Amino acid sequence: MAEGGGFEPPEACTSTVFKTVAIVRSAIPPSTNLPAAVVRPVGETVAVPDPSRSTISVARSADGPMLGEILARGFHDDPMMRWLFEGDDDTRATKLAAFFGFLAVEANVPLGESYLSEGACICWCPPPGVADWPDDRSARFGELLGSISTGTDLARLGVLGERFDAAHPTEPHWYLGLVAVVPERQGNGAGSALIAHTLARVDADHAPAYLESSNPRNVGLYERFGFEVVDEILMDDDGPLVPTMWRAAR
Repeated sequence: MAEGGGFEPPEACTSTVFKTVAIVRSAIPPSTNLPAAVVRPVGETVAVPDPSRSTISVARSADGPMLGEILARGFHDDPMMRWLFEGDDDTRATKLAAFFGFLAVEANVPLGESYLSEGACICWCPPPGVADWPDDRSARFGELLGSISTGTDLARLGVLGERFDAAHPTEPHWYLGLVAVVPERQGNGAGSALIAHTLARVDADHAPAYLESSNPRNVGLYERFGFEVVDEILMDDDGPLVPTMWRAAR
C-alpha cells in the first residue's frame, strides 16, 4: 500500500461493510430529522462573552468540510478513536478525516444544530431523535467505510453502534453527539463556551439532554453543566469504558 493512499480492507471485510453501516448509522444523527430553518436561521452569529473572544455561528452547508476537519483533529487522540481505528498517527488521521468529513457534511450540518467557533465545534441532534438514513447515503457511507477500514475497524464500529444504540434513552431529548476543539485551541474555554451557548437552546425547550463521554476525563466538565453519569458502556474486553450522562429538563 502506498503511503498516504487508501486503506483497502481484506476481501472478507467488504461483505460486512453494509451491515456495519446499518448498525453505525443508528447512533449517528441523520439529516432527515428537522429542517435547519425551523430551528434557527442558518449563519446566525452571536458574540460569546468568554476570554477567547471568539464568535459562535450555526454551521452552514459551506462549513461542512471545516466542521469535519475540526472533528477529525479534535478527536485524533480520543481514547475511543484510538480504539476504533487501527494504525499509527498518520493512518488514524487519514481515517478520521474521511469518517468525520462525511458525517459533518451529510449528517450533522443539515440538522441545523451544529455550531462553530474558532477551531471548535459542537453537534447536537434535536428531538424527535434519529430517523432512517436514505439508501443512497447509506451506500456511500458503506463505500467510504470499506475503503478506509480494516476488518478490526469494521468490527469495532459495529460494536460501537450496537452498544450506543442499546444504551440510548427512549425519552425525547436533545442528544449532544460531538464536541471538538483542535489541539492548539484546547484549554482556552472554547469547548465550554459552545456547551454553554447551545444548552440555552435546550433549556428554551425545557428538554432533557444526553451524551456519551468518549473520554472519561471530560466527565467533570459535563458535570459542571448539569449532566450526571447514569451508566457506563464497555465497548469490548480491550475497549474503552464510556460513561453515559443525562441532564434533566430545566
